[in-house]
Amino acid sequence: SDPASATDPASDPDVDPASDPPVDPPALDGAPDPERSPWRTAPADATLSAARRRVVETGRPLSAAAERRLRRYVREHRSDPRSHLVLAEHFLARGFETAAVQRYSLAQRVDEDAKHDPRMLANLVHLASRPTTSAQAAALLRDIYGEAGLAAVDARLASGELDEEHRARLRASRAVVAAPP
Repeated sequence: SDPASATDPASDPDVDPASDPPVDPPALDGAPDPERSPWRTAPADATLSAARRRVVETGRPLSAAAERRLRRYVREHRSDPRSHLVLAEHFLARGFETAAVQRYSLAQRVDEDAKHDPRMLANLVHLASRPTTSAQAAALLRDIYGEAGLAAVDARLASGELDEEHRARLRASRAVVAAPP
């Protein structure tokens, strides 16, 4: 076949462009993949499931007894990042933002797939707008999520949901996220 006589597929009447499968846009570097979420890759035992249900589904912190059980789980399952993820949510619910950032950092050190947790990215963006955690959360967004962290910060800034104080702090955090590690 002569390349000079080839027909442009867009102008070929025998080609139906609607029949082409949709092409997903390329994922941003560092974007969370729901299929790799630590919650989907291994079954959770009763302690972990109950704690997650309480904190994530209700938004309420754990009781003191449930927190002790979860901390025991951490000691007994050192390679499982999910307990750190639940503790991060628990600390957020209690208003202990620095402890939440520390738990997200620890979860990521335990298992690099922790970043695929469905709430971690959004929570770190929130924490990047807070007075006591903006620097640490911004550094984690940069180091863990890269381009995806920057896109999440930009989306939050564009949302119009932040007051001026939090917007200014998140803009400053954006500079950290955008900087090379």
